[in-house]
Amino acid sequence: MKYKEIAAGLLLMFGHAFACAQIITPAMEEKAAKIVSQMTLEEKIAYLSGQTSFSLRAIPRLGIPEMRLADGPQGIRNHSPQSTLFPSGILTASTWNRELAYRLGRSLGQDAKARGVNILLGPGVNIYRSPLCGRNYEYMGEDPFLAGETAKEYIMAG
Repeated sequence: MKYKEIAAGLLLMFGHAFACAQIITPAMEEKAAKIVSQMTLEEKIAYLSGQTSFSLRAIPRLGIPEMRLADGPQGIRNHSPQSTLFPSGILTASTWNRELAYRLGRSLGQDAKARGVNILLGPGVNIYRSPLCGRNYEYMGEDPFLAGETAKEYIMAG
């Protein structure tokens, strides 16, 4: 596996507690490449496979912390016995309101940060291919322009 591919994942842990749209600088790439070059093959494999279904294992000797993920385009449902339910993706997109999508993303980011979640697995921007898909309600509509514009605001708020 190339350093750049592994380094891209490691970059998420430097700079922000919640993954969001950001510019990756040459210094960040250099720092990540240095860390990856110090990892053993076993550590790289273990890191990519995850510790649990919603976390990446820590590598203490290199200062890499555990990374917590949450499956929650509609709310953080992992790492807590309780969850706030936010509007579904299709409902948010149906408003055609970019500011509302931005505010939704901001609120989800704050909730994730409060729960110690580093990476939110959302928004859902898959284009519907089958009415049998059980997650269609999470996606932001069938129209690529609408889905893209709504998702962009949701992500930029993070």
